Amino acid sequence: SRAVLNHFSAAFLDEEVCQKLLIELLHPEGPSCLLCGQPLESPAQARAFAEFRRVQCHYCDRWFSATTGTMLAGSALDEKQTVLLAALAGAGVENPIIARLVGVSVDTVRRWRARL
Repeated sequence: SRAVLNHFSAAFLDEEVCQKLLIELLHPEGPSCLLCGQPLESPAQARAFAEFRRVQCHYCDRWFSATTGTMLAGSALDEKQTVLLAALAGAGVENPIIARLVGVSVDTVRRWRARL
């Protein structure tokens, strides 16, 4: 109902579920160096990658994260906000409502719609 929607926000979403979804969408081939293409072999590196933390490639020594080179690079939105914004935009919800629910400006929603 409208009353529930008025109180809903990204805080209701599970952070780990949102991280997993974004990793699967951004990197369906699995965790690998975004610069040289070598797979991340260390479980600790794969875990850090899945948590959107920076990792260093053991082959090329470059540092990167799961967002490097993707539409999420440089984003100030957290994973929950990103998933909620994308879901609401995909469902055709109006920008002012998305902005309120995600906790961002209407201009931010417009910019993200252009990315999506």
